[in-house]
Amino acid sequence: MARLDHTSGTIEAVASTLETVVVVQNKMLDQMQLIYEEQQVNRDQRAFNEKQIAFNERQTAFNNRQEETDAILLSELREIKTDLRELKTIVLTDHEERLRRLEDFMRRAS
Repeated sequence: MARLDHTSGTIEAVASTLETVVVVQNKMLDQMQLIYEEQQVNRDQRAFNEKQIAFNERQTAFNNRQEETDAILLSELREIKTDLRELKTIVLTDHEERLRRLEDFMRRAS
């Protein structure tokens, strides 16, 4: 009977030790899972950052081209504005001259 009690106590001790080992292993697995997930998040973040950098470079190049285009268009608009002013002056001068000649003609004809 004493031997049975001793064996039973040993079995309980081994079972308790095994339970502790299982609990520790589960905690280690959980920790490893967290580390793996964190590494995966870091890889995803690095990939995103690289794509963001490439996008930003393309956006900067586009913005530079847009600024150049805007400068060219602004220059052309200024030239058109100058040309319109000249045309306006010419048309108004011609119109005034024609009106003056018409008035002179009307005065002579009356």
